[in-house]
Amino acid sequence: MPREKTSLPGGVRMADRALLGVLVEHIPGADVEADVRDAGRQSKRDRSLPAQMTVMYVVALSLYRGVSYEEVLSCGLEGWRWLDLPDYAVATKGAITQARVRLGKDAVRGLFERIAASMSTPQTRGAYYRNWLTVAFDGTTLSVPDSKQNAAATWTK
Repeated sequence: MPREKTSLPGGVRMADRALLGVLVEHIPGADVEADVRDAGRQSKRDRSLPAQMTVMYVVALSLYRGVSYEEVLSCGLEGWRWLDLPDYAVATKGAITQARVRLGKDAVRGLFERIAASMSTPQTRGAYYRNWLTVAFDGTTLSVPDSKQNAAATWTK
């Protein structure tokens, strides 16, 4: 069953445009270009969606999971223009798919390995369990004994 085309509720907001600015600030273009080059996926000709832009688009897709490909690209391009970066036209769904296939996984994996890091330290309360970094407790219930010490402990100190 095909997915129904979805759009951002209320259209593109200022926050959606600013989000791209935050991405560009925290994911430097030089890093993206290096990862694309290291993966051997540089664009050989001018395209409607160059490899570097495709990387940023893939990151944006993870933030807007329930929204159509075209809508995420349109939102990203509006933010891109708002930041006064090079202007691109909105690519078709087929062009988006081709761009993602051309890019492959290695450029995105390289970018992830370059910039992903824990923001906590072993001194950050609640960030570690024994020697392991706590990433998520999704759907997990922990049973602990009823004691004055456990009752006094909170996660919000």
